[in-house]
Amino acid sequence: MSQAARRLSSVAARLSAAALVLLSVPAAAETAVSPESLKSHVAYLASDALEGRQPGTAGYESAAAYVERAFKKAGLKPGADRKWRQSVPLVLTRREFMTASFELIGPGGAMKLAELEDFIPVKPVDREAFDVRAPLAFAGYGVVDEESGYDDYGTLDVRGRIVVVFSGAPKSFEGAKRAYLGSNEAKLKTAAARGAIGVLTVPTRESEAQSPFARAVERADQPGASYVGADGRAHVPAPQIAAAARLSVEGARALFASATTSFDALEAAEADGRPLHAFEMPAQARLNGATRLTRIESDNVVGLVEGSDKKLKDEVVIIGAHLDHLGVRRNAKEGEDAIRNGAMDNAMGISMLIETAKKLKELKPRRTLAFVAFTGEEMGLLGSKYFAKNPPLGGRRIVGVVNLDMPLPLYPLADVIGFGAERSSLGALIAATGAEMGLALTPDPYPEEGIFARSDHFSFVVEHGTPAVFLFTGVKNGGEQIFRDFMKTHYHRPSDDLSLPIDWDSAARFAELNARLAQRIADADAAPTWNPGDYFGERFGKKAATAKEQAAGGKR
Repeated sequence: MSQAARRLSSVAARLSAAALVLLSVPAAAETAVSPESLKSHVAYLASDALEGRQPGTAGYESAAAYVERAFKKAGLKPGADRKWRQSVPLVLTRREFMTASFELIGPGGAMKLAELEDFIPVKPVDREAFDVRAPLAFAGYGVVDEESGYDDYGTLDVRGRIVVVFSGAPKSFEGAKRAYLGSNEAKLKTAAARGAIGVLTVPTRESEAQSPFARAVERADQPGASYVGADGRAHVPAPQIAAAARLSVEGARALFASATTSFDALEAAEADGRPLHAFEMPAQARLNGATRLTRIESDNVVGLVEGSDKKLKDEVVIIGAHLDHLGVRRNAKEGEDAIRNGAMDNAMGISMLIETAKKLKELKPRRTLAFVAFTGEEMGLLGSKYFAKNPPLGGRRIVGVVNLDMPLPLYPLADVIGFGAERSSLGALIAATGAEMGLALTPDPYPEEGIFARSDHFSFVVEHGTPAVFLFTGVKNGGEQIFRDFMKTHYHRPSDDLSLPIDWDSAARFAELNARLAQRIADADAAPTWNPGDYFGERFGKKAATAKEQAAGGKR
């Protein structure tokens, strides 16, 4: 048995044992969620009339109004400081196509790279033009982890330099931690802390297979975005970084042409897991371009079910789903379908959010439930980040988060995945709830994707240290292959629409599972807790403990 298989088996055994402690396993329960209601919601939200629900468009506003009406009809209360909407101020930035320039100046002379063939510039949200020239330095993945002592920079001085880094993070880190450390935001912050003024990302074999440069070119028309902070400025994780870009394999080869080590040699070393030593490069790079900045408002929609327990009603469980998608492709060819309807991503999740709210409103949960349709997820979790930083909940404490994002009920549902289940006490609740419905809990089969760190629930992990879970349709009955095929063929493309073979009965069962899980969390005597030694619990969980102490009148 492989190490990965042993890990999955061990996790499954622990969760199964915990489930048996919680309950004896009855026969699969009938669902109270209506398949027809789900179908009706998705048909509207993924229709061409809404043009892909991109924030700032009439289509998104129509979708937000639909959710607000549904919450009102279900009997929820306005949940954003007694209003239905939390307005999220955003800055959008669009590239001026084919105006960016990337010049390499090396010992043998200068050469220019081609935009959308060799490189794609990152769109800044805090300036309308960028122009940086500086010497280059290679710094492995650009990752620093204090916990393990891992440091790609070592003694390399990158002050005033443009840093070249591989996509992602070392395979030695477990999936979600690897995704967090390998995120663009984390790398920009690390580079800025070391004094760099630019970051260039080059592909690994793994990253190019998972997210090809050609797919990024397809999405090059998408606006960059950030939320606006209390100071009136766009939130930028590392304002010291004046320019950044993603390079193709060919662009990366040109970048290292004058270096002592070729890109092909570095790429092979990375693929083999060999050490990547940081070094100064003999070339300089000049990167410049222009963007157009626009300020808009886009809303999170929030409905509340007030808790019934006097002692627990000021604790909130969030059930969230993102409402936005990618809108209309500006660079579509004549005759091509240009509308990215987002039926699975995430009209399906929103439909389940609405039906979950309808069900739980009637059950009088002990804790307060907040149902939130987030804006700006596709732009970088912006709606959830803004909500987490500015919770409009009247001082109530967020104690748990259940996230509904891109479920794929395209086959008979027999099991579910709980991204993050093994990290907190939520894992046992998920196993118990699934067993109650005859649904097995499958440990994360896609650890290389780092999915736990890539959706809206993670904003609350980082900002509040809140235990969270992201349930997903499982691997049985062909589910794993269907997921991989969807990611390759339909993800973020116009073909994610109502022509997909949706199993509405499975969709209803999955919605019911999420509703029952939320009910269990809301009615439990104790709030969710991180498992001892969990990376995110140790890194961010102290925020939750401090907040609880403050609420009880304790000291910092």
